[in-house]
Amino acid sequence: MVKIIKLGNLIYENIEPKIIDENGNENWNIPNDLIQLKTALSDTLTWLEKQRLNQILDKYSYNGLADVQFYASQNDTEAQSILAWYQAYDDLIWQYIDNDLAAFTNIDELLQIDMKNIEEQIYEQSIQTSPLP
Repeated sequence: MVKIIKLGNLIYENIEPKIIDENGNENWNIPNDLIQLKTALSDTLTWLEKQRLNQILDKYSYNGLADVQFYASQNDTEAQSILAWYQAYDDLIWQYIDNDLAAFTNIDELLQIDMKNIEEQIYEQSIQTSPLP
């Protein structure tokens, strides 16, 4: 079961990979090609990253990363901490995509990945590396 996947502009949560139509034929509602599925999972993780970033920016009342960068350049320690956290977080996201996700060679294994859980683990690791204020 796929916990969450972003396909184009649509977000699907908690879906079975196969749907059986009225004729008994299997129809995939997610990509069944290894490369396309990796791309969809990569897109899903970067979408989750954006959601997390927006939550953090809202929590600390910043309008965007440019706002954080501006205040960080003015020696604001809160903004500097958020910027350092984001750099660690983004690096970990892309390390997962470039290394861990890229290493999968089996569609069935890919379908078992819980991207929400992966993002949560990456988030936790990033705040251990670079704590938020």
